Amino acid sequence: MDWELTGPARDLMVGRVAEQAPQVFAMCELERDDEGELLDGHIYAWGLAFDGTVQWSTPDGTVHGISDSLDRPMRRMSRIAEVGVVWPQRTTAG
Repeated sequence: MDWELTGPARDLMVGRVAEQAPQVFAMCELERDDEGELLDGHIYAWGLAFDGTVQWSTPDGTVHGISDSLDRPMRRMSRIAEVGVVWPQRTTAG
């Protein structure tokens, strides 16, 4: 069965979907050597940021969480590793 909206139903909903779509982010863990040079990094979790709520899950789905902000899970992770966030759909000013 095809669940994709088309025609007038799609036209009705496409603007609402764009306005309310969550923002995708990746919680990343970085690895450095003793001199501070960046060696590697990996995605610890993927997440969705809604208005007032974030939900995240490790890529294998074994660890997940919900919080009122991204600050809480990032602070928790930063206690054990160097971490940062990447927002794939955002562009940075050059």
